[in-house]
Amino acid sequence: MNILFLCREYDRKVGYGGIGTYVDIVSRYLAKIGHKVFVICSIPRETEEIVDTDNLVIYYAKQIHIKGIARLFKILGLESVYSRLMCALTNYLAYKKLSKKYRIDIVETPEWYNEGLFFCIFYPLPIVCKLHAPLYVINKYKKAKFIEYKINNFFEKLTVNQSDNIISPTKNLINVINPEFKLKKYTIIPNMIEVQNYQRKETICKKVLFVGKLEQIKNPLVIIKAIPYVVEKVPDIEFVFVGKEDRNYKKEIEKIVEKYSLQKYVEFYPWLEREKLKELYKEVFLVVVPSLLENFPYTLIEGLSNGVPVVCSKIDVFKELVSDKSVLFADPYNEKEWAECIIKLLTEDEYAKTLVENARSEIKEKYSVEIVIEKQLRVYERTIQMFEDKKIIKEEVSGFYFALPSVYKRYKIPYKWRKYLLEMSKNYVVWPHLYLVIARQILDCIDFDLNNKKVLDLGSTPIISILLSLFGAEVWMVDISDEEIEKAKGLIKYFGVTNKVKVIKEDLFKINYENEFDIVFNCGVIEHFRNSVEIIKIMKKAAKPNGLVICLVPYILTLHSLFIRRYIRWRWGYSWDWMGEERSYSLKQLKNEFISAGLSVKYYSIGNLARNLCDDYIMNFFVNRFPFPKTAKKIVYKLLNICDFLEKYTFLKRFGFICIICGVKNG
Repeated sequence: MNILFLCREYDRKVGYGGIGTYVDIVSRYLAKIGHKVFVICSIPRETEEIVDTDNLVIYYAKQIHIKGIARLFKILGLESVYSRLMCALTNYLAYKKLSKKYRIDIVETPEWYNEGLFFCIFYPLPIVCKLHAPLYVINKYKKAKFIEYKINNFFEKLTVNQSDNIISPTKNLINVINPEFKLKKYTIIPNMIEVQNYQRKETICKKVLFVGKLEQIKNPLVIIKAIPYVVEKVPDIEFVFVGKEDRNYKKEIEKIVEKYSLQKYVEFYPWLEREKLKELYKEVFLVVVPSLLENFPYTLIEGLSNGVPVVCSKIDVFKELVSDKSVLFADPYNEKEWAECIIKLLTEDEYAKTLVENARSEIKEKYSVEIVIEKQLRVYERTIQMFEDKKIIKEEVSGFYFALPSVYKRYKIPYKWRKYLLEMSKNYVVWPHLYLVIARQILDCIDFDLNNKKVLDLGSTPIISILLSLFGAEVWMVDISDEEIEKAKGLIKYFGVTNKVKVIKEDLFKINYENEFDIVFNCGVIEHFRNSVEIIKIMKKAAKPNGLVICLVPYILTLHSLFIRRYIRWRWGYSWDWMGEERSYSLKQLKNEFISAGLSVKYYSIGNLARNLCDDYIMNFFVNRFPFPKTAKKIVYKLLNICDFLEKYTFLKRFGFICIICGVKNG
């Protein structure tokens, strides 16, 4: 497998924090067991460099800088937004450069800094998002400018939600971010640790180590406040703080140090290279992790894996990761409690050794590289398979993804059904996309299991009825057209649902069903009849008490309704008018007809911006006259995908092609 990681923090200049540590470990081990691994590290630098060592390729990309755009963002006070966008764009362009030389199967991106943003928009590869600590969490402790926060938070959410798979190192992180991110599907896989096997020296210095940025969220101040209590009992103690600093927070620390004359007990390092930090773990007596919030604290796990006793904050994430048999827990706001725990470990050697022994076996069992990497590879394999289901045609042209994902709500869309539409798109370009959106809108109306439910399709739309039958429903399709009936029978046979779908030739005004069906629907029918309320009443009669009645009709505010249909009628005659002159609806008009028929409106929406802007008459005209029709189709597919993206995330969803109303027959 060829795996790409996006990680700006892989560069030591950025600080090599938790994300960089994780990517360093996982990339080296994947390369060691035979996978080809790529890491793109994008930061502002003078020159770029690609380091290719056996199975590990590191691309130190020079971050793009556009002076005019940078100046504009600075004027608007959006410097961090600009930095994130340039990092994401550099990552994508670096991938395009790498892909010319290497085959890449999958990309993993952190949500932090929205590094995979353009991968989620252009979607060239299967995407796994590894959660670390989104801005939403950090902003609770370190407030960003309001507009900057809103934009950056939106980009991070977009990166997460548009990824094919989401991995979180802890369940606690999911609980923390879900009020904002509302994730439904994710996999819990802890970060991996290289467990050390060497024996620690019996005589080591009485040093206490803190590793992390000097900022509120890491909470080193509680350790500084605890030092006066510790030195009363253990005067030959030294506290070492390693990490970058927040200037304002560092000033608070310096005030306490000066107030209690603690200068000879504390030592600060801005940062240490990874190898030097490993050596430092061997020298210290214990590690403190007083954080107020963490996603996966490497300091805690690395300390334990190196055989060092640990005191950590009494917070949910730490309790999830380790037991009280392996560490001591202390209140993150109580410096006296921290002092007591530190003194206990410094003065009770046997107790400290017991904690270390328990911790080493617990860490090895839960977080060793060999155990964790297998879980991660299984996620990669599933993600690649999911991505294959989202391809529109064999030539790897992406599209149709937002219209109806391969898994939607409770429903897994059968691959054979999607593939049929995707193959059909080669000839009809836009129409199959319409059916995908219709299916999505109908599924939006249904909040129950379709297994063994009875469905009536009045004025049949075979491809939609067959999808419902594939979900377990028993479907009756009624149509008066011999051509449509033959088409339906062919599809029923193709999908192997002859025992689930029944086709009936009948005038819809002559059917006589009553209280029989859980769902009664039609698509593109009632707009051809002046007595459309009577059709809705027939549908209502056929539905069971509390059954659903669903109609989809053309929306009035579309290019097709306002201009194209009129032009076609004037030039050639409109083919769909054979049933009656087709008209368009507003949502209000359709709601009123449902109310007139005695139904309660349960759900309504407007869908398919793509079919509105990419009208099939215009697109077919373009494709048929373009010198390179295959390229023209790819352009159309990209337009469809862009329209779907805009429909999902902007107010433009109000300007779709089809409006739908779902009514309930009151029992």
